[in-house]
Amino acid sequence: MKRSVGAASLILLLAVGCGQNERPTEDEVAAGRLNDQAEIQRYMDEFDAAAPKPADVADNEPAPDFDPRPAQPADSDTPAVAQDSAAGSMPAAPNVGTLTQVSEDDSVAPPVDPRLLAAAETPAKPPEKKEPLVIPKAERGRDGRFDIAFDHIKFEMDKDAPFDRSLFTDQVEKLFGEPIRIRGYIHPSGAFYQELNQFVLVRDNQECCFGPGAALYDCIMVKMNPGKTATYTVRPITVEGVFRFNEMKDPFDETKTVAIYELEAESVR
Repeated sequence: MKRSVGAASLILLLAVGCGQNERPTEDEVAAGRLNDQAEIQRYMDEFDAAAPKPADVADNEPAPDFDPRPAQPADSDTPAVAQDSAAGSMPAAPNVGTLTQVSEDDSVAPPVDPRLLAAAETPAKPPEKKEPLVIPKAERGRDGRFDIAFDHIKFEMDKDAPFDRSLFTDQVEKLFGEPIRIRGYIHPSGAFYQELNQFVLVRDNQECCFGPGAALYDCIMVKMNPGKTATYTVRPITVEGVFRFNEMKDPFDETKTVAIYELEAESVR
């Protein structure tokens, strides 16, 4: 009998051992999952228990033995809200108690440094430097005439400014009534005539002598003496005659002066 039981027990153990390779039932799977979750939870609880808590850290820090906020004098103008905040009744509002120290009129923004305003301003454009006129000295030649150029008879005058005789230099005034010799070009207006008994002598054939705004001292009205004529040419010419002052106005606008120099010419070559 005992042998039968032993044999039966051995057979049962062998059957259980061989049964590990069989597919587990749903109940066995569910039980295994519960066991796994319980094991994971146990590890998490042990980890949380070992980590320090924020409350414990705060409790372990020693409290400061002084108030980091600046002390307010007894007669301070700090509003009551800021004083209550210093006492710990409520948190202080930002910038409270600082405006009266920055601006007496309680403005939010502090006064601007005038040096910053000066730096922010656009620097004024300096006035253009006007080159002074260089007027050569007129010299009398051996024949008694002054050999001059248009540079000898120029003077300081703003463009389109009204003419006044007081603008003349002493040299110009001294040349009036004197015989001169000067080189220049015949103004193109003389090209329409074969013989010229008068024409405009200009310093050159560029823009400076033509159109509105041309300088008054860059042209001379030439009047040929009786019986004398000139022929138009694009080449430079030399004119000899007596230099005079003769102010001529614009026939359509008496306020404008169009010429101031006149030359009583004896020869043109």
